[in-house]
Amino acid sequence: SQLSYFLWMSMPDDELFQLAKSKRLSKPRTLRKQVDRMLKDPRASVTMETFLGQWLGFESLGKSVIPDRKAFPKFTPALGKAMKEETFLVFDSLLRNEGSLLELLDSNSTFLNEVLANHYGIDGVSGNEMRRVALDNPDRGGLLGMGSVLTATSSPMRTSPVNRGKWVLETLLGNRIPEPPADAGILPENAGQKKGQTLREEFEMHRNNPSCMDCHKKIDPIGFGLENFDAIGHFRTSENGEPIDTSGVMPGGVSFTGSAELKTYIVNERVDQYTRNVSERMLAFALGRELKHYDEAAIIKIIDALEKDGYSAKTLIEEVVLSYPFRYQHPNPENE
Repeated sequence: SQLSYFLWMSMPDDELFQLAKSKRLSKPRTLRKQVDRMLKDPRASVTMETFLGQWLGFESLGKSVIPDRKAFPKFTPALGKAMKEETFLVFDSLLRNEGSLLELLDSNSTFLNEVLANHYGIDGVSGNEMRRVALDNPDRGGLLGMGSVLTATSSPMRTSPVNRGKWVLETLLGNRIPEPPADAGILPENAGQKKGQTLREEFEMHRNNPSCMDCHKKIDPIGFGLENFDAIGHFRTSENGEPIDTSGVMPGGVSFTGSAELKTYIVNERVDQYTRNVSERMLAFALGRELKHYDEAAIIKIIDALEKDGYSAKTLIEEVVLSYPFRYQHPNPENE
């Protein structure tokens, strides 16, 4: 039941019942075969779509999260739907083809239909069907170049470097960013619309508040590194007639410019944080509860297996299923 409701969100089928009855389902080899079989079933796609929406935070896009219609008339329900499908199909293909989880960070291909391809400025894609398309823009591949993430982390009227930077640190890398102090203040919704001034320039005045500076040093470089994408993920090089500055320096002194170099930085310097975070998220999702201190041993085993297997997305699912807290009713091996 635990296995079936994790991967299918439904009761076990006859094969699982028979394996359980014959006491073979507890064997690691059998479990791996069942994971492989169940991931190929269409029911697994619905489950992974739910996981992605909850983890990445774009499930409300087009529902409660909608860009301002006057400011962004090109954002339509069809475009929003295609954005969400792109993110899911990329992850789904990694599971089915044993691709690397690092391809969620950076990739030279994605899934597009005509509406989304036009939005990204990519020619040669026609029709409503989503299909794999090669990318020649290094800024676009991976989550940080996907319209679903870029739009969900923006305000209705403009981009939000703070939201985007915070999303990368918390949602992607698993850091904990404290809430802003009561006297931090906020930028007005129409910020970044002054002629001859970019949002970044206007933002510099806000961050000079001493109570805001510490967190902004961590958040801002990431958020401004993504400013080539507007509030609905359209690529641009200027704002209000001024060139956009996407340069930044991370804590530790690593400098970068733009989303392509930001992705390289994350892959090279923060991959351990990313791997731990996605492992924790998937295990918590599978267990249906928050992780506890006694789950640490399971997380370490999952991470070790991922590193040895090239960060395979399928390995992540297998190791979660094989983990102690997933297989045993009591999650704490010390109390067994």
